[in-house]
Amino acid sequence: MAKRIENPALCEVQSVIRFLNAKNVRPAEIGRQIVGVYGDDAMKEGSVKEWCRFFKEDNARPHAAAHPRALLGQLKREIFKDPANSPELVTSDYRLFFHLDKFLAGQSPRSDQETKYIVQD
Repeated sequence: MAKRIENPALCEVQSVIRFLNAKNVRPAEIGRQIVGVYGDDAMKEGSVKEWCRFFKEDNARPHAAAHPRALLGQLKREIFKDPANSPELVTSDYRLFFHLDKFLAGQSPRSDQETKYIVQD
């Protein structure tokens, strides 16, 4: 019988699931082995199945993913050097749009020009 390991770290259990899953061990058997070594509270059977499905569908490890700039270069996408807080008007500026919405209450401008005309009047 295997020696019990008390209080395993979640990443340790996930590594075991990943290893056994890579060897094509069925999730139910992985669950039995985990309970046998780590105890009944280590991980529920549903969680083992979920992790097995995750490892089968997305086998990329986070630290092995391509660097974002390199990936953007491969995809031939332009990298903007503009500051995060651009002086341009952005829709996420909730307070400004809240007051503008109240100011324009009942009016329905159909273009930016019409909105500018109403605000300037």
